[in-house]
Amino acid sequence: MKIGVIVAMDKEFSIISQSWLSEHIEQRYLMERNGCRYMHLQPTETDEVILMQCGIGKVNGAIGAMTLIELGVDCIISSGVAGGSSANAVTGTIIVGKYYQYHDVYCGQEVKKGQVQGEEPFFSADEGLYKIAQDMESKGAVFGTISTGDQFVDKKEHMTYIVNDHPDTLAVDMESCAIAQVCHKCNKPFISFRILSDSILNPNAVPYTDFWERAPLFMASNTMCYVTKVIKEYKPF
Repeated sequence: MKIGVIVAMDKEFSIISQSWLSEHIEQRYLMERNGCRYMHLQPTETDEVILMQCGIGKVNGAIGAMTLIELGVDCIISSGVAGGSSANAVTGTIIVGKYYQYHDVYCGQEVKKGQVQGEEPFFSADEGLYKIAQDMESKGAVFGTISTGDQFVDKKEHMTYIVNDHPDTLAVDMESCAIAQVCHKCNKPFISFRILSDSILNPNAVPYTDFWERAPLFMASNTMCYVTKVIKEYKPF
């Protein structure tokens, strides 16, 4: 099986690649295609992981997804950070996306807010990948909807506006739904999970003061564990 793992930022890519290379040093070649850099990893004799950094935002996420599909992956896993959107969200919590929607799209009153005309109102995680991800519940993961937009949501008023329009939202990010849309159109299994970097609507949330020191390591560990389980348990064929 060939698995695509896609992240947006350099910090995420560096920590995950270094973590994997410490155990899986078959291939260390760093390549670039369509503006995305990626690396081939060989965790087993018959399985391959392509780790890709696509860049921030919906367009970069879509380009990264298409590039992984061009490279022949069997499924795509997106990993990264997001902002918590509920009043009781806790920084550091992992959100596993079951559904993905846009929070910054409006195409008129005849379609749902967030829906692109001619497209689905939301996109879903692959059932098999989602079932495997449910083991993360033992680590405190929360399952639900991730809303995507090309905006860094750093004001309570902005987050409140998003939640009013999309009350099922658990987290907001800048790539997941775009990747999900590409995978849907190309019939490619997909799932995204995010670690919450902040929780702007929770007045009792404790700031993660050294977030960029500890969180990527935590996410890298979870990503590696999840990919290992996918290799062992996922049977899409």
